[in-house]
Amino acid sequence: MLLKSELERVAQELPSLGALKVIAIGDLPKGRVLPGSILQLIVVQDLALNYLDRIDFFISHLRPLVGIDISVYTSSEFAELEKTNLFVMSSLRNGWAMYEE
Repeated sequence: MLLKSELERVAQELPSLGALKVIAIGDLPKGRVLPGSILQLIVVQDLALNYLDRIDFFISHLRPLVGIDISVYTSSEFAELEKTNLFVMSSLRNGWAMYEE
């Protein structure tokens, strides 16, 4: 399955790009991959860039072969969001922890 093999490739590359934590979310961890499914990731990394530039950094370095949606948070943002943001809390419960430093 292309989506799963791309997840494995991306998960191997992310630590070399400085990722501190990677969580796969969406259809793949739920076991319901459809033709339109994309790779969805939460990445924690302390980049001195704004939110959209952090996403652009990863997209440009990874050059994904499938559709991808990446949310990139700094450590301090993620520490706050994992206590207060329903999307992040649900992702931690239902996603796959792919990497954590």
